[in-house]
Amino acid sequence: MSSNFTINPAVESVLADLEIQRKEIVSSKLKGWGAIVLGIIALIVVSSTGQMLIALILGAAAIIPGIVIVYRLGEKIGLYKNRFKNEVIGAALSSVDPSLIIDPYKGILEAEFRFSQLFSTNPDRYHTEDLVSGKAGKTSFYFAEVHAEYKTETQTKSGRQVQWHDILKGIVFSADFNKNFNGVTVVRPKVSRCFNWCLVFKKCILDR
Repeated sequence: MSSNFTINPAVESVLADLEIQRKEIVSSKLKGWGAIVLGIIALIVVSSTGQMLIALILGAAAIIPGIVIVYRLGEKIGLYKNRFKNEVIGAALSSVDPSLIIDPYKGILEAEFRFSQLFSTNPDRYHTEDLVSGKAGKTSFYFAEVHAEYKTETQTKSGRQVQWHDILKGIVFSADFNKNFNGVTVVRPKVSRCFNWCLVFKKCILDR
């Protein structure tokens, strides 16, 4: 794998566009939440004078547009993240090594995470994204962000309480070595729960 790191000059133009987009998102967020806060303040202040109808009208006039602005931000933020990952991070990875490819919408399969034998607890909630794949010599590898959690339930006076706990919130790295051997090697730190990295070295050889 090459150690030289150069980014295509075209990425600078993308970064400039993304910076404009980022500022627009920040501005819209401030406007949206500002309108909601002002609407709530107006609602409280005016209603304290006994003019409830006017309070509702003034509050709604500010709160409803604010909610619409904040709601529409979700799509803009998603497009921003997608473009950044594909056009900036993707270009950076390609500059490091042409074999490196990122797919923001893929990740490590939950079945593979369970099969890794790194954790004694299976996840009740699992999310993965930003799959990066590549090849170093004859060794194929891939890694992705993973957030795996398990839940506990306790009965309290107010009812059942559900709590979520991290199994792993970090990177899972998988490499297929070009060697023939039977077995699985697990590498992990002394702390077996909630660490920020995880390595899975595997080569499943079933031919004997």
